[in-house]
Amino acid sequence: MMIMLKVHNHPKGRIIALCDEDLIGKIFDNGIYHIDLVKHQEFYNGERAEIGTITELLAHDFSSVNAIGNEAVSFLISKGFVSKDNVKFIGDIPIVHIYKI
Repeated sequence: MMIMLKVHNHPKGRIIALCDEDLIGKIFDNGIYHIDLVKHQEFYNGERAEIGTITELLAHDFSSVNAIGNEAVSFLISKGFVSKDNVKFIGDIPIVHIYKI
């Protein structure tokens, strides 16, 4: 499995989108959270990225990170960007949003 990476440069900062490749094109809803990776696949569907590439990118300035999927979220936890306590789930799919303030 691979992590898809897409960087969005915005006047208010850089947004990094990470998503497990096998989740692109699917819809998840648990009655509380809803993520439509069909409608919003352009936001997440970037390039397949190696862990080293993502690590290097996160070492630089970013304003937020949106991550969906076991591989993407586990990576962020392993690198200390987020705690397991901050992970939300839609069914068994973990999601994390990180904001620099």
